[in-house]
Amino acid sequence: MQLLAPSSAELCALGNTVDGQIHASRRSRFNPALGLAAEAGLSGLTASVAAGAISGAVSGVASYATQGAIATATGQQFKWSATDLAVSIGFGALGGVAGSALGYGAGRLLSSVGRDGIILDEEGASLGKGNVLDRVYGDESKPFGEWWTTMNPKTPGFPDVLDLPTENGMNGIMTGYFPQGTPVTATQNAAGAVEVQIRNAWFWAFLPTVESW
Repeated sequence: MQLLAPSSAELCALGNTVDGQIHASRRSRFNPALGLAAEAGLSGLTASVAAGAISGAVSGVASYATQGAIATATGQQFKWSATDLAVSIGFGALGGVAGSALGYGAGRLLSSVGRDGIILDEEGASLGKGNVLDRVYGDESKPFGEWWTTMNPKTPGFPDVLDLPTENGMNGIMTGYFPQGTPVTATQNAAGAVEVQIRNAWFWAFLPTVESW
């Protein structure tokens, strides 16, 4: 039986799939942590660093537990140690802080160039390309809620034209980059503002940042 080596295209596709899964795994930890930091009143680099420390610590726990589980399942000897666990958590938190600081800078840069990807026409709305969206949050309106907008917070009239609910305390603005293919529902309100509904926005957002109002 002859085994065929995978083509370069197949290897590239596999690499993209694995890379996407890694980034999705990171987002699944960092983004909820950033939401918690925002709800606690943190913003800017401080919020990102706090979220990075939290998500990194969680990664450290998961990494240590995975090592132990694999060793046990394969019959290898593994010495469970509180000290080793603490070291894993510490390194994870430090790595998370460093990565989140870089991510904050990249997110701020991206927020200034990645807008205007929502296309509205007679057939409805689609995310025509990757796009930066913003969300005003506060009190009962959570940082990673469903409704976002293409409107730049620096635009005159923001956020009055968004018709925000009364339970929105308007404590801050969450900004995130949403890649092409993100499932969205978009409408244009009477004031002309484009409002975008994204379910599970915490999962789809790349390089999110949060700023106080």
